[in-house]
Amino acid sequence: MASDTNNLYHGSMGSNARGGITRSGTSEIHAYAVKAFMGDKAVNWYAALRFCNWLHNRRPTGLQDSTRASTGSA
Repeated sequence: MASDTNNLYHGSMGSNARGGITRSGTSEIHAYAVKAFMGDKAVNWYAALRFCNWLHNRRPTGLQDSTRASTGSA
């Protein structure tokens, strides 16, 4: 995947014990992987809400601010 232009990944998704996604690669190209035994779990409540709001706001591209990824239906 190219850079995270939508700024949806947060470091706690990989470092937090409840997080289930790791990211590796350079600042331009990223690779994502599911941590062992975490494939059927949500990353975290706030990430799930943010993703729902991003979808609700018609999947905007570019850096997300509070009016695009943090507000919406969730």
